[in-house]
Amino acid sequence: MTSLECARAAFAVLCENSPANHCRLEGSVLDAGKEVPGGWSSARTLTEGLYGGKAIVNVSQQRLGEEQVPTVEILCDDPVLASESFTSREGLVGLQEADGAWALAYGENAGGARGNVVLAVPASLCAVVVEAAAAVPRAVSYLLEQGVPQEEILWGWSCCPVVLPSLDGEAVRAAHRAAIAAHGVCSIWVRSTRADLETLARNWGDFRLRLHCLEDGKTYGASSGTGAV
Repeated sequence: MTSLECARAAFAVLCENSPANHCRLEGSVLDAGKEVPGGWSSARTLTEGLYGGKAIVNVSQQRLGEEQVPTVEILCDDPVLASESFTSREGLVGLQEADGAWALAYGENAGGARGNVVLAVPASLCAVVVEAAAAVPRAVSYLLEQGVPQEEILWGWSCCPVVLPSLDGEAVRAAHRAAIAAHGVCSIWVRSTRADLETLARNWGDFRLRLHCLEDGKTYGASSGTGAV
């Protein structure tokens, strides 16, 4: 299937499993965390759709000190597509058809969007899962802005903790960004001869970023210049 087909299929699965998945369908808009609770399974399916079927999405756990916390792990085969999908357009992220309708969109408000839209507020479980899943596209968008050609960006991996939601959406957003900054990690594999990969990796400050270069076999960033890719 194409990425657009995968995105449409993910929306269809969400709709077919509603309301058992704690979501609610109204027309072509699915509430996955606005007026209804949503949940882990719907958030994972949504994330797979936002990646256009080009990523493995694992919801598991990691240990932070003495505690174990939920974690979202992404293994992405098309990081550039992910950066495009997770770029906000009119308050929504996702994949659009050629005519501008959404194959799959996610956001807090549907507005006048056409197509398949999933809604969730920042205080929802769905929102914090998608936030944790967005590390790869955020890092790739940064690399593209710094002039790294998209054909040099091959694969991505990330592992970020999930801060469980509360009724205070802004507090959740701030706490989640802080947790990802402190404990999140993202690896991007590149085939590049640029001399500034070390600088690019270290200048990124939102979470730990590692660039694995297939040209020289080195890792730049947290484990700069050491080890094989």
